[in-house]
Parts: sequence; C-alpha cells; structure tokens
Amino acid sequence: MVARKTTKKNVTKKRVAKKTTVKKKVAVKRGRPTKYTITISKKICNQLSMGMSLVEITKPSNMPTRMTVYNWLQTPAHEDFLYRYTRARQEQADSNADEINYIADNEALTPLINKKGDIVYINKKPVMVATKESIALAKLRIEARKWTSSKLKPKKYGNNYKHEVELKEKPINEMTDAELEKELEKERKKAR
Repeated sequence: MVARKTTKKNVTKKRVAKKTTVKKKVAVKRGRPTKYTITISKKICNQLSMGMSLVEITKPSNMPTRMTVYNWLQTPAHEDFLYRYTRARQEQADSNADEINYIADNEALTPLINKKGDIVYINKKPVMVATKESIALAKLRIEARKWTSSKLKPKKYGNNYKHEVELKEKPINEMTDAELEKELEKERKKAR
C-alpha cells in the first residue's frame, strides 16, 4: 500500500464529498402547539369560565403553555382572544362563587370511621361527620375562591369600603379673608 501525500486538494475533495452525503433531516413536530387557533382559544376560555385555573388547562401536552397563552393575550392580532379571555375570567368569578356554596354544604363532611378503620354505614349510606381537618380544608378552599372572585370581579365580590369625611368647617380655599383671620387667631391662642 502506497501512502498518499495529503494535499490541500485532496482534503478539499473529502470535505465536499462529506457535505453531499449528509442526509437532510425531516422536520418532526414536537412539543406543544404555539400556533394560535380559534378552536384552542375557545377551549381555553370555556374551561376558564367553568372554574379551572390556567395552570390546570395548560398541563396537558396537547395544549399550549401558559407563556404561549400570555403571548397571545399581548398580540394585537388576537384581540378576539383577549376579549373572550377577559369575559371568561369574569365568568370564572361567578363559577367560584357557586363552588363556595357547594363546598360549604357538602365537602366539609367526611365519612365516619370506626375503631377498626372501616367506614360506618346506615341504610347503605356512609355516616358523614365534620372533623377539624375537613372543616379547615373547606375553609381554605372557600377563602381561596373568595379572594380570586374579589379580584376578578371586584364590583360584585370585592369588599366595598366607603370612607366618607364630613368637614365641620369650610375648606381653606373657600374661606373669606375675615374667616381666615379668625381661624389664624384661634390657632395662635391654642399655641400660647
């Protein structure tokens, strides 16, 4: 076997040969959808209005990420989505208010368990009792929904505090010079 001398020309030929033999990779769709579609936007809004959080909605791999949804909301081309999303958030406040009553009426109770660890039944129905833990959990869930509703729809569910101040005397800008002199005289007497 005769050893060939490596020249620039031979190296260049090898590089060209390597470049031409590289196969083109076919683009495979991977990851979550990022392309805006009305179908996906309506699905997101429907689930929001039913009381689901955006975190829950965007968990499945066939749904866009939260960041993608937030980007859609900021894009002027998707104003229809912004409108539907805002409306869905307002409806979510009403849905949360409905859930509050359900939680208070039903979910503060847990099945009664006997000393053996079995559930106690009467007429084939479990006996339901309120425990400290179940009440605390129900309270937490209710408070979370109340807070969310008050932020989503503050006029309807927020704490409305009105502060009214009644002035006994006229404001300074409405007083005449004589009235101002009297007020100054009163203040001077108090200072002495």
